[in-house]
Amino acid sequence: MPLADIDPLVLERMRCEWDERARENARHYINTANSEWTDAEFFESGRHDVEHEILTDPGNVFQGRDPKQMIVLDIGCGGPAGVGRDSDRLRLLRPGGLFKFQVQGETAATEHGPDTWLGVPFTDADAVEMAQACGFEPRYRRGADSQYFWLWFFKPQTFSNKPSLPEHRQESAGSAPPPHGS
Repeated sequence: MPLADIDPLVLERMRCEWDERARENARHYINTANSEWTDAEFFESGRHDVEHEILTDPGNVFQGRDPKQMIVLDIGCGGPAGVGRDSDRLRLLRPGGLFKFQVQGETAATEHGPDTWLGVPFTDADAVEMAQACGFEPRYRRGADSQYFWLWFFKPQTFSNKPSLPEHRQESAGSAPPPHGS
């Protein structure tokens, strides 16, 4: 579903319901593997994610810079619905910076309309359109048609919110994204 086609009322409902989930039990809704996390367990789960989603992709993430001098911005739940709302934060990315995030790619999971738990589904074409509409280069995409559809959007050297960039590498087209941690 193209970003422009998402009903603003659905986006507002998503924001409200995720805000309520955060008030109820934020740690559980960030990582549903546990409903009563200790500090140590919760932060260890985050280290695991960094090891498997950040450190396995040093070329794209660090781009030759010292990782100790870098900042990672976690926008949290909301994915593409949050892109518009968080566009000011995305402007903080340096030219060439990476915005790596996950969206719902399994369109069959939401046959009965947008759902705030499963999310609004995005096809590969939708992901490319969203990147271009937001002024990003959609360099890699992994997991289209699955619940865990990962996107690597790069901020061009000259940032603009106008579509202008060509479609780039798609996993199924033979140009694989960086290796995925296990």
